[in-house]
Amino acid sequence: MSGVRSGGVGVLYAQVIGAAALVAGAVLIWAGLPKALRPAVFAAQIADYAVVPQGFTRFLARLISSCELTAGVMLLAGLFAPPWLRQAGAGLAAGGP
Repeated sequence: MSGVRSGGVGVLYAQVIGAAALVAGAVLIWAGLPKALRPAVFAAQIADYAVVPQGFTRFLARLISSCELTAGVMLLAGLFAPPWLRQAGAGLAAGGP
């Protein structure tokens, strides 16, 4: 009986993880696309915070948007690929190594 419960939980867990990857991947792409298409606008928004040097904002704008898009694509691709790809996308989204 316990094997049935754990198998059912395993399937439910995989479905929840898949749904979370789908939502997180879509949000990251939705957020990163406008930044990637207009990096100068995003660089100006970063500069408004006055946290990083002015000359660094354009590079930072491209880096952030690239990371968002990459993480989103990896999370979505992980739905159809091996689990390690989804895990790599989640790690990138979380800012981890």
